[in-house]
Amino acid sequence: MLCRRGYYASPLSTHAHTHRYLRTVAALNSPNLLDDIHVILEQVRRSASQQGRELQFQVTVQVEPEMFQASAGRLTGTLSLAYFLVGAGQKVVAQAWDTVDMNLKDTTYKQVLRTGVNVDGNLPQPNGVRKGRVKVVVYSPQSDLLGSAEKDWKE
Repeated sequence: MLCRRGYYASPLSTHAHTHRYLRTVAALNSPNLLDDIHVILEQVRRSASQQGRELQFQVTVQVEPEMFQASAGRLTGTLSLAYFLVGAGQKVVAQAWDTVDMNLKDTTYKQVLRTGVNVDGNLPQPNGVRKGRVKVVVYSPQSDLLGSAEKDWKE
């Protein structure tokens, strides 16, 4: 006999969000790093904040022209970033999701194409977790491209 004590779910708001989520989770579970988008994960360091201990790092995303569209004389694009702390047994012990909306003038756009987009990321450090692997997944909904980077971390 099958007994379900409760089922709680809320639908994702659009197909685009479902697609973005599924692509990100597939990249997280991939044994290989994805390089459609070049992603650099800088040194992971531990810090204390009002919310508790956390891991801080900087991510540089090398953007490409196909990640933008022209809109009202500006170039716009979106990057979805997901940060994961993977602990023992390849289990995700912490995660955070971020969105970068870009709305650039032509001169800024050209500079960003050369230097990339810098994003400061952080993850909560769960109690008892002393080492793991930080993995960052970047998704561009405009171009449907993915990139990832990872770095080992040890307290």
